[in-house]
Amino acid sequence: MTALSLIPIFGMTALAVDYVIADRNKTEIQTSVETVALHLAKRIALDPNQDADTLIAEGKKIMAATTKLDLGYDEFTVDPTTGRVRLNAYTMQDTYFMHIFGHPQLKVAARAEARFGRTDIEVALAMDVSGSMNTATTVKDDSGNTISSTRIKDAKKAAKKLVASAAGNVSNIENADIAFSVIPWHSTVVVGTEYKNAWWVDWAGRSHAHYRYLPPFKRNAGGQTGDMYFDVPDSEAYDGSSTLDEYVSWRPQLVSEVFPASVTVPEPSPGIDVDALKALPNIGVVTRKDVFDMFTNEDWAGCFEHRYGDYMFSSAAPDSQIGDSLFVPYMAPDERGQSSEEPWSTSSSGNIEYNPFDGTNLDNYRNNYLDDLGASTDADNDWLTMQDGSYYSSDAKEIYSRARIFNTAKYDYPANSRTLSKSTYRYGPNGFCYGEKMLPLTNDLDTINAKIDAMVAKGATDITTGLEWAWHTLTPQEPFTQAKPLGEAQKILVLMTDGQNIPGFGGYSQEYMNSYTSFGFPKDDLLNRGIGLYGNDTDTISMFDDGTKRFCDAIKAEGITLYFVYFGEASVDSVDLVNHCASSAETAIVASNSDELIDAFEKIGENIGKLRLTYYQN
Repeated sequence: MTALSLIPIFGMTALAVDYVIADRNKTEIQTSVETVALHLAKRIALDPNQDADTLIAEGKKIMAATTKLDLGYDEFTVDPTTGRVRLNAYTMQDTYFMHIFGHPQLKVAARAEARFGRTDIEVALAMDVSGSMNTATTVKDDSGNTISSTRIKDAKKAAKKLVASAAGNVSNIENADIAFSVIPWHSTVVVGTEYKNAWWVDWAGRSHAHYRYLPPFKRNAGGQTGDMYFDVPDSEAYDGSSTLDEYVSWRPQLVSEVFPASVTVPEPSPGIDVDALKALPNIGVVTRKDVFDMFTNEDWAGCFEHRYGDYMFSSAAPDSQIGDSLFVPYMAPDERGQSSEEPWSTSSSGNIEYNPFDGTNLDNYRNNYLDDLGASTDADNDWLTMQDGSYYSSDAKEIYSRARIFNTAKYDYPANSRTLSKSTYRYGPNGFCYGEKMLPLTNDLDTINAKIDAMVAKGATDITTGLEWAWHTLTPQEPFTQAKPLGEAQKILVLMTDGQNIPGFGGYSQEYMNSYTSFGFPKDDLLNRGIGLYGNDTDTISMFDDGTKRFCDAIKAEGITLYFVYFGEASVDSVDLVNHCASSAETAIVASNSDELIDAFEKIGENIGKLRLTYYQN
């Protein structure tokens, strides 16, 4: 009995030995078929136009290189239409002992199925091109040598590395479902003059925002013009008088409060009934189109201001029936004249003479392109009648500036020069609207890289405008329609800046002096931050940081991944802004030097590239 029992024991032992070898071979084949299936499925996802037989031959070659076993295939199919790869490979393993029992070979097989879904990815690159980006730097070249450079050159190199890394160096990027927009920004974004006649542009004055710096005025007998048309609440902080229609009393925040119900379109479609407005008796209305039409040598340069009210921090589509949803063309108001152009004024209470320009040369930096008085308007009387001996010079300057900045009638005066005369600091109604035009989403690598190369550094810093227009490129509705609907693509916004929000003339951002922005003049406190009459750069930075955070919150709320990259030595406030705006700790980046910036952008590109393919099995 013992002898007889040895036979099955020997058989089981022999079987165990052969099956251990078979299991080892199966593991080797399984690893190989999974590797090949994934590889070929990815190839198809990136370019579905490839030939199936060629891919199968490539796969078999890889199989032969990754295993020493002699392989056969029960199935090896590649379907470029669906992207599915099915692979069932086997080897016939010679047995050591089982042949005694009539089994000279074991069939060892492994199978794998792979399919990748192509995830559409849209990336908006919002690149700071303010003047500080011309700062000199040192950076390592491709050979590791330290060379002289500038921040703008380094940013271009970094952006191109991001694009190349994210695209995965795919030669046929059209089938890779990845697209980029490029938004060069400083205190404005040049969206493009080709949109001038788009239906969503408010040239007619249907948005409340249109009148913040163009309040309607009174037409007097004989065609002359006077004060503002609508009365406003008295503000002792400005003039201390009870006269409510003087230009010095105007505050841009009051637009929706002072326009009567007869011309205001009610909710849910807020805006202005332009026909009803112009029909009011003896009213003077000037639109932004009127301002640009004044000049034979100046046309709108393609920038916009932030939208009005609830639409300001929103990507909601513009609606032809909703005036406040429309986009208002950027128009920098004419600022007060220079001391060399205007007379001294004498106080009405005595012989005290005030030079409203304080004898400084700062007025040379004002965006002064029109006669402040125009057709004998009441703007000068706002200055003359409100003087008395108690005013300090700062009060006098403030009154004088306000009286003239809001004097809408001067744009209506037919005797104004029709040729705009410019100098270094006089930009006219286009103000700071200059620089390289932005690029909406495209998958053309050459176009993307050419746009990056064309960027130049010039201007001040307003992060909100970069965020806004990068955001619009990632949404499918106007102003741009290239993007996929939210939820149907991975949306990524990469914003890079090297400075704080300081959108005006350095040190004077709280003056009516080349500080006009997409929000208006910072000193007018259009975000209602409670800034007093005499704010400073700190107030401006704080206000625009708050606006930046509000844009970031709205962008992230739509599921867009936001990378916020600070380039340089960041202050505590800048770090706070980075951390608040970024989607996560991994997307909050402070690059203290050029090499760190380039490395950071390349890693961002790698992370983006990994999102392009989503593996799944049916």
